[in-house]
Amino acid sequence: MSVAWHPNQHLCALSSRGEGCPILLLEADRDKIDPDAALEASEIMRKRLEEMEMDPERLAVMDEDDLSTAQLAVLNQSRSVKKNFIFFLFFKYLFFFFFF
Repeated sequence: MSVAWHPNQHLCALSSRGEGCPILLLEADRDKIDPDAALEASEIMRKRLEEMEMDPERLAVMDEDDLSTAQLAVLNQSRSVKKNFIFFLFFKYLFFFFFF
């Protein structure tokens, strides 16, 4: 593997090792980038990452010591909703079992 730096050319070539492996070329032409559009795109990506970080399903598999206070609040709220739903179903079926 080799790395080279150039102040004006932004190109990255990626390839796997072996016969017949494709080479992926990634290029960035910084002169053609609109700063406002780039900022808007980065804000969209930041919001998506924040939403992913607050997904209760993803938070449930993480270690609780690694979660922020906001993430813990989302996880606990999700668990509370699930717990209440399970109690609701349990008592609903218990009620029907005894009275019908």
